[in-house]
Amino acid sequence: MKERMTPTNGTRKRLTVAIVGAGGVAETHAAVLKSMPQVRLTAICDSAPGKAEAFQQKFGLIGSYASLRTMLADLKPDVVHIATPPFAHAANAVECLGAGVNIFVEKPFALSSAEADQVARAAARSRGAVGVNHNATFNPALLRMFDAIREERLGGIEHAMVCFNMPLPVTTGPYTHWLFRGTENLIFELAPHPISVILRLFGRVLSSHTLVTGEKILPSGVRFYPTWQVSLECERGTSQLYISGAGDFEDLWVRIEAEDGAAQADLRRNTFRIVEKSHLMRPNDDLRDCLSGAAGLVRDGLHNYRNYVLSALGKPAPYPMQYAGMSNSIRAYYAALLTGTTPPAGLAQGIAVTHACEAVVAPVLESALATPVG
Repeated sequence: MKERMTPTNGTRKRLTVAIVGAGGVAETHAAVLKSMPQVRLTAICDSAPGKAEAFQQKFGLIGSYASLRTMLADLKPDVVHIATPPFAHAANAVECLGAGVNIFVEKPFALSSAEADQVARAAARSRGAVGVNHNATFNPALLRMFDAIREERLGGIEHAMVCFNMPLPVTTGPYTHWLFRGTENLIFELAPHPISVILRLFGRVLSSHTLVTGEKILPSGVRFYPTWQVSLECERGTSQLYISGAGDFEDLWVRIEAEDGAAQADLRRNTFRIVEKSHLMRPNDDLRDCLSGAAGLVRDGLHNYRNYVLSALGKPAPYPMQYAGMSNSIRAYYAALLTGTTPPAGLAQGIAVTHACEAVVAPVLESALATPVG
């Protein structure tokens, strides 16, 4: 699906920007936006007025609102960042697009194909620019992997393995949080990160097979699975995805296998390692590879620690890596908006990731419905 854009001349004025949703992720959006000279963050909207007012004061904004409709009418911003809980993303996106406002939506873009279609229709009517915060695809280590692929250092890529081990309060709750309100919510919360990477590598997901383990019946009666293992067939290759919130150890990485080598990007530690074919004898090649890999890890580690120190001293540095990825993602959206081009992570990507998440959860939901709780 091709998006129609509203060209914006960045030389005439700064873009006025507002955020709806005053939670923790909105603070990262605000920090990035405040560092960008081509935009002006003006207002925050949240249904809890106290949260909106505190956010306004923290970031020095001119307005805070409890109603999105009122904010849109009063300010007529160029862009609204949608950072509300996931169940409100689609409705807020449709409202902003209906008011003629461009949008940048936190993941998950939508919670169903029906919601995604509603946003697509609203975007087609308004010609608004839709961006989606698939910030994992902008992680610095992954950008290095994409560069290696573009430079054809590995030959054709064939398969990817993605680990997304993210500790979650599975045993303690709070079980009233959106994450625990549905069997499928863990996937819509975490899977857009790795699935957006897989789509970038191999195109749309054509089929999937899902295995879940660690079943837990929550106090609300929801059947919850903290660990998901997924096999995906895509347009240009295959992949395996491991998602878990059950442990206490964070481990996030992407490994690709290709015709002439392999590469691994560690999203947690911001390291990148590539293994390529060589003409050396095997013992010599193994030694070369080990020395090269060790030197690269040390170099990456020192670079990351330097950024940590600079960040702790209040100086601009991309640390932690989630901030770096989100900063790259937000800046890429505005670069497209200011030049009238299609955002690199836009409407088509948001829809494709939504469809993939649905495919992953569909057999699990069918099985859960067929097996009554208790």
